[in-house]
Amino acid sequence: MLESSKNQYDMGYALSALSKVGSRKAIPRLAAMSQHPKANVQVGVVHAISKIGDQREVPFFVEALAGRNTKWAAMEAVRAHGDAGAIPAVAARVGSILKRTRKIEQDPSELVLGLEFLKRFEKVDSVAKRALDAARKVPRERLFDSEAAWVRENL
Repeated sequence: MLESSKNQYDMGYALSALSKVGSRKAIPRLAAMSQHPKANVQVGVVHAISKIGDQREVPFFVEALAGRNTKWAAMEAVRAHGDAGAIPAVAARVGSILKRTRKIEQDPSELVLGLEFLKRFEKVDSVAKRALDAARKVPRERLFDSEAAWVRENL
């Protein structure tokens, strides 16, 4: 269905089902769909791969951090499966988020997902430590209330 359907909603349902009952064998075909023209399909692919994959998919998730539509889903996946190899990409994404005021809040926010990941490496990686230090110093108006609370309580 994923390869033959033109209906983005059918594809979304199929991706959701795969994320619950799929196996690793589906990952190459799913990854090939990551450039689908519909944003919800791209996001569904990242979620599905995160659910059935593991740390071996970290390079895919790091690449998805740069995607226009997949940043949040990729950050969630990196938080779940990421290793030290993802630190530079996550730190760069966190830095990009901290540079601007955003208008749309998500729960959990992409920023908090990234900070949670980086915090695991704060004591052993200087890039992670610098990104966390930047988050500690960011002007309050660039953070949503939930993010400011997270920074205050955890950093």
